[in-house]
Amino acid sequence: MIDQLLSHRVNAIFGQRLARARKSRSLTQRQLADLVGVSRVTVANIEGAKQNVQLAQVYSMARALNITPNDLLPSVPELKHIADGAQTPEDMFKNLARLRLTELFAG
Repeated sequence: MIDQLLSHRVNAIFGQRLARARKSRSLTQRQLADLVGVSRVTVANIEGAKQNVQLAQVYSMARALNITPNDLLPSVPELKHIADGAQTPEDMFKNLARLRLTELFAG
């Protein structure tokens, strides 16, 4: 469960940074998708943290945006901050409870 929460937060950080870099270069999702060789929906899903990004895509997207992959990825201190539970204990409990309820209802 904690791994799922961590994964979602990493995807959210990546997606936000990707969107910010894309917009700062005045590119549409379609234009970035064409440069990288994926669909516009894939770019939208990655930016919205609804889809995991593949490692090769990280490099392709960084190259297309003329930045380094590190510009898109969370840093080690950020990952440690996320993993250590930077939220309040109450927020962590609520998030874990939501994940558990989702798992229970999904079967």
